[in-house]
Amino acid sequence: MAQREETSTYWYSHVDEGEEPTLVTDPVQIQAALQEHWAPIYAIMAIDVDAAAKLLMVYRGRNLDKFNFTNLSLPDREDFLIAIRKAKHSAPGRDGFPYQA
Repeated sequence: MAQREETSTYWYSHVDEGEEPTLVTDPVQIQAALQEHWAPIYAIMAIDVDAAAKLLMVYRGRNLDKFNFTNLSLPDREDFLIAIRKAKHSAPGRDGFPYQA
């Protein structure tokens, strides 16, 4: 019987300048460190709505031919079954339950 090699998953927690990083290996601590690290990127930010609308209109005008979905059909039951069969076993959330569960 082949032995299963376990690999460690780790993350360095956020540190202020001049401090030593703390290595965390607990999944809950890793999740918390990742959330803290990426929080500024995904934080709600104010935007110039008028400028964004103008940009989208320019993009739409230049690419209108690429957004013709009239011949696109909605997924049916068979499409969903195929997607489920192709899905790999993963642990997508904090609960740690693999997809196969």
